[in-house]
Amino acid sequence: MIECKPAVIGVAANRPRERVQDAFARYIAALRKRPVQRWTEFFFDAHQFDAEARQIVDTARDVFVSRGVRLDCVLINGWAEPRAGIMEPARECPDFLRRMSDYARERLGCGLGLHVYTTGCRSSALRDWIAARFDMVYTEPGPQGRGAYCLADPRAESLLTGNLGRYVREHDVRMYYYDWGCFGCRAGSHRGHMPGYGTEAIADAFLRHLQAMRAARPGMFLCDTGWFSPGGSSGTTRCSSPAATGTPTCEARRPTPPWIFWALGATT
Repeated sequence: MIECKPAVIGVAANRPRERVQDAFARYIAALRKRPVQRWTEFFFDAHQFDAEARQIVDTARDVFVSRGVRLDCVLINGWAEPRAGIMEPARECPDFLRRMSDYARERLGCGLGLHVYTTGCRSSALRDWIAARFDMVYTEPGPQGRGAYCLADPRAESLLTGNLGRYVREHDVRMYYYDWGCFGCRAGSHRGHMPGYGTEAIADAFLRHLQAMRAARPGMFLCDTGWFSPGGSSGTTRCSSPAATGTPTCEARRPTPPWIFWALGATT
């Protein structure tokens, strides 16, 4: 018996006023479970629940909430400890997520969103810590080159999904913004895939992760930054790279953080 994944093959015009992307967008729209809706998040950097972080939230209340702008979440960047662990709060403030979640709900009436360094390839990550625990993908030579853990490694997938799922349940997390991903792996000795099938296995692992997040909160807003197209884009709510994925998006940013995002998205 031969088992394979389902595929969709389509034919469409590719003229100046009627591109293939337009036909694909109509196809996706026809499959949506929910209508497109606006999602508004306030984005800033914080890794401690200090006076500066509270002041930024209070400013968002004064600038937006007091003027009738409804925020769907506060999106936090820089909250995770980059030198050890997979998306775990900074050691100097282990209760950061709980305190920030409570403060955002009190001041802004919304939940949390978290920026995710998905496969640990951010340059500040501690390569030795990651390599001692997971199969690695190296995109630059040497043990300290710019690398990432292979998400097809069941240990990495389990820890990432376990941590992020727990934050949804315990801290009212309503959005994950996936960044810093590595989807290519040609290694022949990894436990998560056969030689030559790394990209497919990593995409499958990421899709399982997204399904687990949706199971934890059915209305979860899952966003990728374009690192994951096309494999991960089918499971996310919004993609920020329409040229790469063919997924329509509408986004506005202030030139310097804190940022306010307006995004058109729908759970697919």
